[in-house]
Amino acid sequence: MRRTGMNDILELRGMDKGRDARQAYMENQVLDADPQDLLILLYEGLTRFVLAGQHNLEKENWEEAAKNLGRARRIVSYRIQ
Repeated sequence: MRRTGMNDILELRGMDKGRDARQAYMENQVLDADPQDLLILLYEGLTRFVLAGQHNLEKENWEEAAKNLGRARRIVSYRIQ
């Protein structure tokens, strides 16, 4: 996978380089993942964002719902190049 593809995945997971130790760990996890593990990470993110979006909709927190559901949509539409 191209390096720019990895940066796209990091962005999908909401990661900014150098933020903190947890973010650095997650970044390394994504960069070192084989295709099967990467798919698992994407599905985990998808599940997390859909559930968060659903929760926000139930609480009528429209802005956060749109943010989380938008992230879920980006994962579904992501193509590994």
